[in-house]
Amino acid sequence: QEAVSHLEEFKLREVEKERAELRVMKENSTAQLAHLHRSRLMACRSQTETKETMMRNEKEMEALEEKLEKMTAEKQRQWDQELQSWRSTIHLAASQVGDSLT
Repeated sequence: QEAVSHLEEFKLREVEKERAELRVMKENSTAQLAHLHRSRLMACRSQTETKETMMRNEKEMEALEEKLEKMTAEKQRQWDQELQSWRSTIHLAASQVGDSLT
């Protein structure tokens, strides 16, 4: 039972590491786009150009956020499936080991 718990914890730590990496990637992507948007706005020479750029920037940021949300949801499904498969495998192996000891 202790070995089963240890293996489950191992997989959970692995998934948490991947979640942290995804969070950093999302933050970096958003920061890079925000930097690009600021640069574009600073290059604007008229009020009309500024408004158009702001609308373009807003659409791009919304598209990025939607893409990141979809990616996060897909990764969450993947992690859930991996954890379930991992648990099933561990419990099956543990029960086989337990049966062979009796």
